Amino acid sequence: MKDQEKTKEQLIAELVAIRQQVDVLEALQIQHQQTEQALRETNDRFRLLVENVQDYAIFTLDSNGYIDSWNIGAEKILGYQEAEILGQHASCLFTPEDREKGKDDQELQKAIEESRSLDERWHIRKDGTRFWACGILTALRDETGSLRGFAKIMRDMTDRKRAEQQIQQQAALLDVTTDAILVQDSSDRVPSCQY
Repeated sequence: MKDQEKTKEQLIAELVAIRQQVDVLEALQIQHQQTEQALRETNDRFRLLVENVQDYAIFTLDSNGYIDSWNIGAEKILGYQEAEILGQHASCLFTPEDREKGKDDQELQKAIEESRSLDERWHIRKDGTRFWACGILTALRDETGSLRGFAKIMRDMTDRKRAEQQIQQQAALLDVTTDAILVQDSSDRVPSCQY
């Protein structure tokens, strides 16, 4: 009889220990679910940010340079709908002369070697028009250091580039002129010179 009671005590102790382990596992499961929820919320906020930025083209490339994501800013600046650009090589955004010089491959290679590649150059929109853009291509690596792809952020700087060109043209004209140049104010008066 004593052996049976001892066995009952042992069983009760084992059941209590098992219940404690189940409680710990349930707490870990709840913590894991909360962590997953927080990660989903963070990912959703990040996705919304990237998708809704309109002044910057933000897109990603796979490790071979093919476009695999496209935000609304890229659509606005470059003219391609997401469905028609996904799967295209990023070289389609370069001017023909830059492609001939291998600038597209050089940009990818520099990002691989130096983690990022800055550029400021003419690019091509879907309709064939050119626009001046400054951009950065960043290599995306996993925790082991393996290349997973690239992220590209670019901004249309065409207005600034054209203003710079106009200033340069005007400066060149001033350099070659032999005529006198008078400056007038808004009332058509020539301000007096004070020495």
